[in-house]
Amino acid sequence: MIRLGFLLCILGHAAIQAQQMHTAEVYLEESMDLFESENHEPGIAHVNLQLGYLHARNRLIAMTAGRAYDDLQVGRWYLFNNKPDVALGFILNSIERNNSINRFASVASAHHSLIELYSDRNKLSEARNSLIESLQMFASSGRIRQAKGILENYSDTLIHADEVGQLENDLEHRNTMFELELQQVERARDYQRLYQFYQIQNEASRAWKFRSMANSYLKQIPERVMFYRQPGVLSLLYESNRDADFAREYLRKAHLQFIGLEMPELSGIAIQMIRSVP
Repeated sequence: MIRLGFLLCILGHAAIQAQQMHTAEVYLEESMDLFESENHEPGIAHVNLQLGYLHARNRLIAMTAGRAYDDLQVGRWYLFNNKPDVALGFILNSIERNNSINRFASVASAHHSLIELYSDRNKLSEARNSLIESLQMFASSGRIRQAKGILENYSDTLIHADEVGQLENDLEHRNTMFELELQQVERARDYQRLYQFYQIQNEASRAWKFRSMANSYLKQIPERVMFYRQPGVLSLLYESNRDADFAREYLRKAHLQFIGLEMPELSGIAIQMIRSVP
């Protein structure tokens, strides 16, 4: 059971790195239950370290989203005030940051701003590329109306009349694929609920069968679908204040536990992580 506990803890760590926070939390909770049932102090300390890591990453993701939002707004301000060269750097920074945390609708919105920027500088090829990127990302993320509205706005300029029909079909196809993938997400969530139900019933073998099936479905689903219903930046930042508090609390527990276990290297890592919580 202790070996299984450490395996689940490792899986939780891997899930955090992949930004699959819900999955990570499930693994770590299971790991903690096993270690507590065995009264295994080193395992409990390791799980507390990973729980601290999880909440610290949540806090970091929120702050990255906030910086990306700020970059985009500043870039748009410079664009409005006829300073496209300055605006470009901020908008590209916003795209890079949002891509790093899978906020795909925000990436599409930033590309929409680049259309105007490149058009004003008569860089029509770059404007068209940004337009296509924006259309495809909006449609592939379940925002087909927004994509169609943008297409309509540029159908007489950057898009030739004979291309409109083909693009509309492509956007419809992307939206259809998104809806099918969203159904797959719901199926995976049903399996997760069954996993939780059988865990409560102490039927571990059957529970993990459904857990495995849920993971199998989720691995096949693009990230843009998994991150479809994301909270707004202000809400994300507000909620992340609690993540910062939780991160420090779990890491302090881990630090004290590692000191008691005479594991100075790990206790030092916990202290370093506490100091790095944004």
